[in-house]
Amino acid sequence: MDNSYRYTKNQLVGNVQFETAYEVAIGLLTPREHSKLELRRKLVKRRVDHSTIDAVVDRLCEQDYLSDDRFTRLYIEERIQRGDGPLKITGNLAKRGIERCVINEFLPSDEDFWRDRARTVIAKRFSRALTPEIAQLPRNEWNRLCTFLQNRGFRASTVMQVLNFETKTKFWSDREET
Repeated sequence: MDNSYRYTKNQLVGNVQFETAYEVAIGLLTPREHSKLELRRKLVKRRVDHSTIDAVVDRLCEQDYLSDDRFTRLYIEERIQRGDGPLKITGNLAKRGIERCVINEFLPSDEDFWRDRARTVIAKRFSRALTPEIAQLPRNEWNRLCTFLQNRGFRASTVMQVLNFETKTKFWSDREET
């Protein structure tokens, strides 16, 4: 394969294509943070060649304008505020090219934290605080709450704890026996 069209990093700096791609990248980073992979994908869509993309990404990282760590931290904070659970957040970050070790560094691992978040999300969405009376909800309403939390990316174990699964199944079996 002929690599004569490729430039070294030093040759690209000052190059018109590099400068244009750099300005485009800065414009993309202005409204919000991006992961390195997201920025690369957007530059590829704009038909910037790969060696130029590599040089632009390297320069932005050197200048601390582009950081996967910062992107991950801010993304997790935003998604937690929106009510997303750990599975959804992790999946979305993986699609954006963030490595699992970076995700684990910033994603809370405390199950109590996620149970509290799930309770808050339900209270906000359904205007209902979770109390022991959750066991008296009709099965279809309880299933609706369960599906809602799972679609938000909460682990099944968290959902079951939050919705008092043991109490609910006992309540249903008692009702079915009578």
